[in-house]
Amino acid sequence: MKVEVKEIKKVEEKPFPKLMVSGDCIVYMIRAQCGVALSNDKYVALEYDDEWIMSKFTDFNGTVTLSND
Repeated sequence: MKVEVKEIKKVEEKPFPKLMVSGDCIVYMIRAQCGVALSNDKYVALEYDDEWIMSKFTDFNGTVTLSND
């Protein structure tokens, strides 16, 4: 699977569900603390977790493209 990320630096807070970022980790947050990792060296793509530490994340303003490449 291929994940392509394009980020726009200006960030405006969005309601859930939304994409959030912390360092190199982009997560599709379903609600606070609950989401699916999209890109990170630590997590397998599409790995779900319900214990994300929200204070480490900010809203992601960009695009993430998933493909079967």
